[in-house]
Amino acid sequence: MNINLTNSVIENIKTEFGIAELGFLRLTQKLKIELSANFADQDFSEYPGYIQNSLELRSNPLKLHPWAKSVIIVAIPFTTLPYQPPFLKSATDPELSGKVAGYAMKMDYHTYGKDILAKFAEKLKSKISCDIRTEISIDTAPVAERALAVMAGIGRIGFNSCLLTAKNGSGCFIGEIFTDAEEVFLPSPLPSQMDLHCSKCCRCIEACPTGALTVDNHFSYQKCRSHLTIEKRGMLTKSEQKLISDWIFGCDLCTTNCPKSDLPPPFEVDLEWLLTIPSSQLKTAIKGTTIEYTGVTGLRRNALIVLANKGTEKTKKLIDQFTKTTGSELLKQCRKG
Repeated sequence: MNINLTNSVIENIKTEFGIAELGFLRLTQKLKIELSANFADQDFSEYPGYIQNSLELRSNPLKLHPWAKSVIIVAIPFTTLPYQPPFLKSATDPELSGKVAGYAMKMDYHTYGKDILAKFAEKLKSKISCDIRTEISIDTAPVAERALAVMAGIGRIGFNSCLLTAKNGSGCFIGEIFTDAEEVFLPSPLPSQMDLHCSKCCRCIEACPTGALTVDNHFSYQKCRSHLTIEKRGMLTKSEQKLISDWIFGCDLCTTNCPKSDLPPPFEVDLEWLLTIPSSQLKTAIKGTTIEYTGVTGLRRNALIVLANKGTEKTKKLIDQFTKTTGSELLKQCRKG
């Protein structure tokens, strides 16, 4: 079966669901070979275990979805995400504040994107009057989404290692709809040759405070502040503690400084509130948000490191008060640094 839609229908669907770019790929042996070659050129030694352990799946979508014949790839701007009611207390004292990446104060893009693509898939089925099997992924499965997006022609990879699109810079998240449709005909020409002026810009490299980005397109995962504050578990090393500076969740400087990205500024959180509110209440506050992935202990570890980085008498006092009463062995280590 095929999906064959007119240009006007495609544009209406994109407008209805807030999709900036849309592309299609057939899942063939040739695609697998191209993905494998792409992966062979990259060094994943610095990447976390969950990525290293899933490279085989990422280089072969058919291993993950053996029933699928094609995949529709979309780029959705972060600007479409609705803001959530305030769930973190805003800082009033700069000495006791920590930064959270602005996008995290909006609805979790995984949840929002999955809902959007589920509705998109139903719309497709209604337009072709045929039932097709679909499965959605929004950064929730071992899929080489950036590589697939580039191969589908919806953008290119910038110096910040993110997908860049013509209209939204690196201000989009990527989603996929795997389907058993043989072909998806998209009449609009795809912007595979778009000139994004990335080689003449380098704003992301200049904005990165940790040296994680270089002009030769090398991305140092272990220096990335987002990785350290969101993904890395356990205690951070002395050098890693310095790298996170005053950020407790994420760091989107390389994307907010990318032209056309239009991402929200960071949110300043009251760290005294974050450390003194009962754990159960904090867990409830972050439930269903992007921040939930880091968890209460991870957030508090980061908050204590930020306070130590500030190094004032007030921050030292707060660290001492908290670490004397916490039951977490990991958080007690933060007293020693």
